Parts: sequence; C-alpha cells; structure tokens
Amino acid sequence: MTTRRTARVNRAIQEAVSTAVLFKVKDPRVKNVTVLRAEATEDLRQAKVYVTVMGDEKRQGLTMKGLTAARGFLQSKVAERLMTKQTPILTFVLDKSIKLDAAAEAALNKLFPVPPAITSDDLADDEDFDDDDDFADDEDGEEDDNEDDDDFDDEDDDDFEDDDDENDDDEAEEAELEEHEQLPKDE
Repeated sequence: MTTRRTARVNRAIQEAVSTAVLFKVKDPRVKNVTVLRAEATEDLRQAKVYVTVMGDEKRQGLTMKGLTAARGFLQSKVAERLMTKQTPILTFVLDKSIKLDAAAEAALNKLFPVPPAITSDDLADDEDFDDDDDFADDEDGEEDDNEDDDDFDDEDDDDFEDDDDENDDDEAEEAELEEHEQLPKDE
C-alpha cells in the first residue's frame, strides 16, 4: 500500500532523476532516456526507477550501463531534492511495456485495419448526399408550407413586461446604456 508520503517521494525521485539525466549527466551513453516512474520502498531505503530508451537492444544496454555508472551522481541529486535523513539507493529498470504496446497495436492494426476517416470532400463526392433535400416540394414544384410553425407566436421577448420592480430597474438601466452607446450619425 502506498501512502501519500510515499507517492510524493516517488514523484520527487522521478522529477530529480529525469531532470538530472536530461540536463546534468554528461555521459555520452545516456541519451534518449525517459524516466517513466519511480517506486520507493516504505522505509525509503531503496527505489526502483523505471526508464525507457529509444533505440535498438545494443543502444539500450549501453544506456543502462551509463545510468548504473551515474547512479551515485543521480542519488546525490535525489538527496538534494528530498532532504530526508536517508537517501534511497537507486536501481534502474528498463521498462519495455511501451515497445510491447506499440508492437501489439501494430499487430492489431495488421489484423483489423482501421478504415480511413470520412472527410467533407468524400461527402461532396457522394451521389446520395444532396444539399437540396432540406426542403420538401409539392407535386406542383412549390415549397410545402409547414403548418406546425403556426404554434409559435411572433411576439418579441422585449415586449414582455413583468410586474417586478427589479425588472423595471434593469430595463431602465439598459435604456440608459443604449443611449450612451449610440454613435452620432453622420449628416
């Protein structure tokens, strides 16, 4: 079970190691490294740092050796960040889950190809798609008047008056604002 303290320490270790690897480690073997996460033990004596490395197997092996060689330097950066009584001993673990996920996705895409997305150009080229179908025509060629539209009143909402004093005050303020906002007319 991870406590909030352990979770904060894990985040701090991840940030310290990733910043140090990115900006401060000068070993040429340590390139294209992404620190994914860190997992410290409850007593904070040890921590596993999960990393992924871009490149082939040879490149990954060299990078892991470079990280192991820079472990003392990286632990000192973690100690500066944590400011605890003891600094966890770092162990670097190569996480291959991202590459496995990419390989699985490629295999699934090979088995079940994703159809291309439909664009508006594809719709315009489609013979069944017609913009003129919006209005129904009578047999005479005249537009059909929809009788259901008569249910709505054409009254404006501005003409509706409420007996509340607050609404009267609001209308008076709106009228004053409209008077001040009107621009002088060119004659």
